[in-house]
Amino acid sequence: YFYAASADSGTEIWSTDGTEAGTLLLVDKIPGTGSFLPSQMKVFNNKLYISNLLGNTDNPVGSYSYNGTSLDLVSSTVKYPGTMLSTDQSLYLGISSSLYKMGIDDVFTNITGDVTISNNMAPINGNLVVAGKPTASSTNYYQLYKYDSSGISLLKNIYPNGTANPQNFFYCSTLNKVLFCASAPGFGLELWSTDGTEAGTQMIKDINVASTISGSIPSNFTQVGNKIFFTANNDTNGNELWVTDGTADGTTLVKDIYAGKTSSNPYNLTELNGKLYFLAGDESKEAKLWESDGTEAGTKVALELRPGYTSFSIGKMAVFNGAIYISAKLYVDKGH
Repeated sequence: YFYAASADSGTEIWSTDGTEAGTLLLVDKIPGTGSFLPSQMKVFNNKLYISNLLGNTDNPVGSYSYNGTSLDLVSSTVKYPGTMLSTDQSLYLGISSSLYKMGIDDVFTNITGDVTISNNMAPINGNLVVAGKPTASSTNYYQLYKYDSSGISLLKNIYPNGTANPQNFFYCSTLNKVLFCASAPGFGLELWSTDGTEAGTQMIKDINVASTISGSIPSNFTQVGNKIFFTANNDTNGNELWVTDGTADGTTLVKDIYAGKTSSNPYNLTELNGKLYFLAGDESKEAKLWESDGTEAGTKVALELRPGYTSFSIGKMAVFNGAIYISAKLYVDKGH
């Protein structure tokens, strides 16, 4: 499932089975050229839950569910989520500074309490870790919080009297930990992990030792087997592809794709058949799909999308039925 714009139906929800004939408009929720403009989609309880940015009187902005036959309004008040996350038992929506939870009954509950949250969260052992701060406090800005059966509470004050700004949360099943980046005194945004306990929340590695302000900003975490790939900037090689096993010694640069301080900026990291696939820019500045097995030698160009052309726009990548699908616009001539 995905959303796309067409001349006849505006921006609506589509589905595909990987063939042209099987790529169809799911429903024209705002009939004609008007747009439903979906923004977030997540599968939960065998349904597809969707938030939209545009609507009309009959189909307002809000939260919807698709059960395979119809797209129905769940709530017109729970809307504009910055994050949507599903677990086995619940669907969570981060909206502005609040956190909402919905069970299989399709009823949303505001579980924020006296904490202001950001839109960063991840599941861990049946609970959540989130970035938050006390609503009534002017100190201890964004720190690491947890949500469990007793509500939202502080998990670890990573940066006392400052802001840790934890972000880019990613749950790793092989480690049973959440990886993220955060700031601590004397460090910029660096690589951390948590098992959901205060003692088990620790910095893995200071990747950008030259910076105590910006840090390496680890992001784009993607698990392939027992390896966790991500992107980071160590100030020597630019923003490049890294890999970690959850230890300092096992956290290494995979390959300096764009040699020197210039960044290749890997993005759309995607797993397929035990390998990592991603897009990145090297000295040629062409649109290239790369693959990696976690070694420098095994990190190489898998496909040149349009050899010789340097003007392009790449959207999202997704895996379906053993293949990677890429949304791309490759400019060949003006207007194409």
